[in-house]
Amino acid sequence: MPARAANDDTPNGFVRGTKDYRRLAAALLMAGFSTFALLYAVQPLLTIFSRSFAISAANASLAVSLSTGAMALSFIPAGILSDRIGRRPVMIGSLFASSIFTIASCIVTDWTAQLVLRTLIGVALAGVPSVAMAYIAEEVDHGSLGSAMGVYIAGSAIGGMAGRIGVTWLSEFLGWQAAIAAAGLIGVCAGTIFLFSAPQSRGFSTTHHNLSSLAAATRRLFADRALPWLYLEGCLLLGTFVTIFNYLGFHLEQPPYSLSRAAIGSIFFLYIIGSYSSAWFGGLASRY
Repeated sequence: MPARAANDDTPNGFVRGTKDYRRLAAALLMAGFSTFALLYAVQPLLTIFSRSFAISAANASLAVSLSTGAMALSFIPAGILSDRIGRRPVMIGSLFASSIFTIASCIVTDWTAQLVLRTLIGVALAGVPSVAMAYIAEEVDHGSLGSAMGVYIAGSAIGGMAGRIGVTWLSEFLGWQAAIAAAGLIGVCAGTIFLFSAPQSRGFSTTHHNLSSLAAATRRLFADRALPWLYLEGCLLLGTFVTIFNYLGFHLEQPPYSLSRAAIGSIFFLYIIGSYSSAWFGGLASRY
């Protein structure tokens, strides 16, 4: 990796408390916010999809599952692309493409077309979480890494919460199409803030992959025997978490609860706990 240019912060990267770090933190907050707001905005709308498109609950849940599945499968290609053209351009392209696909999804009236767009949203969004950690590691001073990671994760939690709650409340009064369109427009705004806030990369160096280098990198991911268990743990915990919330709305609409859509959406205020704890634990990791 080439040496970094000297600057007002430190030759090793942006330091917490400096102007450039604050710009980067704002960009990361918007990136995390937009990614998970767009990814999960439709989760509280699954009961509406089931009625509007005359489909089963399992079929309606594909609106979330196809997005998350497509994102997971696109992580490695997005990472490879970012090694070639840079972290920042990939993240910018991902934020704007996913927002445009989201706006388009509020127009279609065919369920199959809706699922195609949800899949494309997942593919587009993969360029943010798969690259953000590398972008942070390359641009932030080692002592400030934990807090920067915490800001990004906090933005993700806030976006996941705000996207679900906002879409739920808007759909109650304006309909689901208007609610999704609003989510897409907010994504465009978040992408614009990222575009003008994210500093140009200083620690990035281009890497060109071939089959041999990809195979070697993949082997390194499994070289430590503890890591596959961590991968499995994350898969099972997040899979269970998302599935519960996919079907929770169907259950709470029925007796004995008979809750309104807005009341069900308010459950996602629980995410504010994760937003706070993410930044807090990131700071603790930097200190200890």
